[in-house]
Amino acid sequence: MEVNFSSYFLIDCMSMTRITADFDAPSQATFWELLTYIEEHEMSQKTPIFVEFKETNAGQTNVEMSVGVQ
Repeated sequence: MEVNFSSYFLIDCMSMTRITADFDAPSQATFWELLTYIEEHEMSQKTPIFVEFKETNAGQTNVEMSVGVQ
């Protein structure tokens, strides 16, 4: 059974960071660094933090954390 799903939405402005190795250890610290960055730059958080596992064309896996800001 094949399932196809598409969802589209727009978030105008986002802050993002990427973890390229050893995801488990730095994930929590990176989460807090992203929130600290927002606060230090006087931004407002407008979305939950999105966590995406991605793979490059070379086969390297990384994690991107992003959050909508204003």
